[in-house]
Amino acid sequence: MPETRFSPSIHGWNFSNSCFPAYRYKLPLFPYARWGKSERGLCGGMVFSALDLYLVAQPIPRIQTLKTDDFDPLFRYLVQRLFDSFTASDVSQYYRLQHPWCSKRTREAHSTEQLQRILNGLDAGTPVPFTLILLHSWNPDRLGENHQVLSTGYSIENEHIKIRIYDPNYPNQDRYVQFSNKKPVQISMHGQPVRAIHKMQYRRKDPPVL
Repeated sequence: MPETRFSPSIHGWNFSNSCFPAYRYKLPLFPYARWGKSERGLCGGMVFSALDLYLVAQPIPRIQTLKTDDFDPLFRYLVQRLFDSFTASDVSQYYRLQHPWCSKRTREAHSTEQLQRILNGLDAGTPVPFTLILLHSWNPDRLGENHQVLSTGYSIENEHIKIRIYDPNYPNQDRYVQFSNKKPVQISMHGQPVRAIHKMQYRRKDPPVL
């Protein structure tokens, strides 16, 4: 049962991604445009930043509430890492997998291949960020309704793989994604069906002093 040393209660953020107030923030590439919507969440930024801090053994700030303010250094760091998590190739895959025309066979094949990449990373002792495709929609504006998490370990029982995750929506808790290799492949997170999974392209960035 490969496990990393990442623990949500020690290395994850204390605040939840699911309860930010409505705030229009500046985008990293367009600093004069307040198009960002904090109420849609910052899960990718929370995952990438938590992993950044973990990999350099820098303690994560134990704050209970994130200040959604463009002048707050922590908020800007999370926003920057959120946009770092949206590479062009990853976003194109998210849209392909959420689109109604994407067949179940295609989603199964993609998820099976991505699962192996996630497990390979965990076998090497490193937490691996990945995206849960939850949406079934042609609308690209709804891409943010999918969800980004961090895998921290896994176990295998018969044909079922249980991936332990840090979920930014649930601070200080171990959560799980279940993957069944039986045909048809079934993926779920605590009873919620998942259309597909996709390993994110993560590159470590030195965190600021927080």
